[in-house]
Amino acid sequence: MRDLGATAIESAYDHETSEVWLPLITVSHASLGSPINLVANSVDITSNGTLYTAFPFRIRFSDENPDNVGRGTLEIDNVSTELVTTLRSIAGFPTVSAGVILASEPDTEIITRL
Repeated sequence: MRDLGATAIESAYDHETSEVWLPLITVSHASLGSPINLVANSVDITSNGTLYTAFPFRIRFSDENPDNVGRGTLEIDNVSTELVTTLRSIAGFPTVSAGVILASEPDTEIITRL
């Protein structure tokens, strides 16, 4: 079980909240000049000094059972041929790390997965 901050817990249990949970992903590979950092949002956001580019995607995390290999799903919308071309050009498997932040606290990740 992970420890969530008070703001995250409150927004998770409120029937209505103005708090926004934002998924982040970073795609890394030796063939990329630099990592690709994306946020599922309508505007770019900076978290811990890293700029995340707004881009439509959906992520589903695996469960946290330590006996299972972590496996999740990532769907990236095909709205940019440049990103799709870059991702398809990777030979082998990239490393994808994912996290979730609150829009009001962008420097505090409330969920982190590699």
